[in-house]
Amino acid sequence: SVVANSTNALLGVSIFAMPWGFAKSGLLGGSLITMFVASLSFETARVLLESQRILYLRTGEVKSYPEIATTTLGPVWSNVVHIATAISCLGGCVGFLIFLSDLCGQLFGISHGVAVAFAVIPLILL
Repeated sequence: SVVANSTNALLGVSIFAMPWGFAKSGLLGGSLITMFVASLSFETARVLLESQRILYLRTGEVKSYPEIATTTLGPVWSNVVHIATAISCLGGCVGFLIFLSDLCGQLFGISHGVAVAFAVIPLILL
């Protein structure tokens, strides 16, 4: 699960931002930032797996991320986790929309606004 999520993070929507990030920060800066974020991601996965293990030993149930947050942090922080997850998903969708509209604009030679209007159609249908 950790490997799949890490691979998804590296090959998902964030991969579209990687070249831009490296172009702005340089090879050394981009590499340092990537290593820093990777260490934070590793620590997050480690803490989640440890929390999952402890909860499994107590309850015998495998819990989802929101369930872990609710059990460990309480209902108020569970809401914070849900809101942060929704904002993160929205950010991924916006990043994908920008990438897709830029690609459509270049491919069909249309303005950015028109490209966004066309690129949002598949997202609405999904």
